[in-house]
Amino acid sequence: MDDLKAATDAATVVRPRLTLAVLCAGMFLVLFDVTVVNVALPSMVRTFGDAGIVTQGVVVAYTVPLAALLLSAGGLVDRWTSRRVLIGGLALFVVGSVAATVAWSVLPLLLARAVQGVGAAGMLPAGLASVSELWPEPRARARAIATWSAVSASALAAGPLIGGELVELLGWRSIFGVTAVIAVVAATATWTVLPARTTGSRRRVDVAGSLLAAVALALLVSAAVVSRDSARGVVLLLVACGLVTVVLVCHERRAAQPLVPRELWHSRPLFGSCSVALLMNLVGNGTLLLVTLLLQGVQHRSAAEAGLSMVPFFVPLAVAPLVLRRWAAHVKPAHVVRLALALGVAGQLCLLSVTNGSGLAMVLVAMVLVGTCLGLLVPPLVTVTMAAAPALPGLAGALSNASRQVGTSLGVAVLGAVGGPARALGFVPGLHRAALVSIGLWVLAACIPLGDEGT
Repeated sequence: MDDLKAATDAATVVRPRLTLAVLCAGMFLVLFDVTVVNVALPSMVRTFGDAGIVTQGVVVAYTVPLAALLLSAGGLVDRWTSRRVLIGGLALFVVGSVAATVAWSVLPLLLARAVQGVGAAGMLPAGLASVSELWPEPRARARAIATWSAVSASALAAGPLIGGELVELLGWRSIFGVTAVIAVVAATATWTVLPARTTGSRRRVDVAGSLLAAVALALLVSAAVVSRDSARGVVLLLVACGLVTVVLVCHERRAAQPLVPRELWHSRPLFGSCSVALLMNLVGNGTLLLVTLLLQGVQHRSAAEAGLSMVPFFVPLAVAPLVLRRWAAHVKPAHVVRLALALGVAGQLCLLSVTNGSGLAMVLVAMVLVGTCLGLLVPPLVTVTMAAAPALPGLAGALSNASRQVGTSLGVAVLGAVGGPARALGFVPGLHRAALVSIGLWVLAACIPLGDEGT
């Protein structure tokens, strides 16, 4: 962290370590809230009943607004400044968390989760834009982003571990109470520590484009969510998504100030890094789902055992970016991406060797390799994305995060459908099919150029 301090403008950031910690806290909350509810879902079902609505709705009500509004929030960051949007997002997150804590039925709980998702959509691009603005020197920025990536990985891991203890000791409502308290502290610290930028960009927010993009993304994510239950619903949602996308493209071609500036439409670094980020989360989160189903549905391990078995996935996911910090200034992003993708392929090959009678050994090796792959991928991809649009850090951060969130939703649906239901006799062949699909996607990712920023 000393390198960050040395490379940061002292007149702008008086306490760089504390500033980076505050920025990471907001992002930690966003990703922590993605995974923490998983362990609380059975308790929520016991409270409200209607397992289908609770188990799907509580997750979707958060992730759909988060994915759909990221681009809009990125435009607001560039116009209103990252500090204002970050504080506003944290305030909404507090409101949603408190409302979820006192929810008396399913509908108020789902609405509260949606408010959390809207707040989170502002927090992610605002935090990443702040990192880009406050550490403009490339080496310092790369190290700051590596720290940011490590904290994001630890948030995903902390969700099930901390959430499980809270649910056991205090009940499911406690997970929202704790996040509300942390969000209040983070908002106060952001107001106090983060330096104010007096003016934002003069570029106007494309309201119509933002709404159309939000609707298109929401329809796409919704199609992925319902893919297991309703083929007709998937078709209708995809057709609607296609129609909205056509309208969006026509609007953007005519707009005076489009949602994504025209000079970025043909940016190879931006397109390449966002495409690889989408495939990264698609394969990574889809694989995580399938391994969880294997451990619990086929090998009949308890939820606690399955959670502990995920540690080999999350530890390298958090540690790899920190290790990469030492080499970030000396290694080209594209080289790191290729190494990471090779490890990802190796992890899927390990899953191909898993059988119904296999123990944990090969699964754990696969988890280590896939976790290391994802941990190495995030920092260089974020670095390339932010460098591709230095004048619009909010939009660049939003594009990066939107790509990953869409990839997460598609990965769970697509690879989950390929793997099939967790039945002892038929699941392992489905797991093998999903591993082959994942290998193909990793190879596709390796073929995507990152442009001059990544080579």
